Amino acid sequence: MNTDFTTIGYYEDFYQNGKFIGTRLCDQQTDRQFGYRGRKKLHTYKSIALQRNKIIKPGYYITSYNRLCGKYIGTQQEKINAIISQNIRQNITKI
Repeated sequence: MNTDFTTIGYYEDFYQNGKFIGTRLCDQQTDRQFGYRGRKKLHTYKSIALQRNKIIKPGYYITSYNRLCGKYIGTQQEKINAIISQNIRQNITKI
């Protein structure tokens, strides 16, 4: 996936019983895709501790893999042009 942002890190979202439970920072996983396509259905027999004192209870849960994006790469003029072109693609006339 090609983007104009620096990658700070990676994280996983955890869902259980159709509800979002929390996130956990992780290392890069080259075998997974980002977002919905990178979802995995897993099972655990022990509780899993996530950030902000959230806990995954024993049972089935789903994870999705995402990337933390940081600073935009490019000059100030390139940043402005990217924002303007995005607004045009979304049929927004006012900036």
